[in-house]
Amino acid sequence: MLQFYFLSVLLNAIIGLVLLYEKNNDSFDDLDLMSEEQEKGVFSFIEKDKFTLILGLLGALVGFVKLFSVVGDDVLILGDLFPALMGLVGGFAMLLDYYMAAHTLDMPTNRIIQIVFIDKRKIVAIISLVIATLHFIIPQVVFF
Repeated sequence: MLQFYFLSVLLNAIIGLVLLYEKNNDSFDDLDLMSEEQEKGVFSFIEKDKFTLILGLLGALVGFVKLFSVVGDDVLILGDLFPALMGLVGGFAMLLDYYMAAHTLDMPTNRIIQIVFIDKRKIVAIISLVIATLHFIIPQVVFF
């Protein structure tokens, strides 16, 4: 279905941008793309909890549905595997961000989750943007 194709590309790109320009992470401090004033104006909506929750839920839902919907003559499941998995991963990252902001309890997290989704989340953001771009430009390639 073309609707889920478009939603997959759009949500992967939005999740990638939100994770890339998030203020709580300093993995790539040397990568200054905007001044602080520009970031405050352009990305001020990112800090809202409801936006993070809705984006996480939509990303995970579309990623799950995308596992089973194909576009055109794609191979079932394999045709859109990477965008679907990236939707699930990005949705999980956004939901984890919402959960950590909403709960003040200091709970221990899994080491892998801590590394991938908290410490190095900008790498997840860049991968999400690359997959969204490739999925938009090359729609019918197997595995993309």
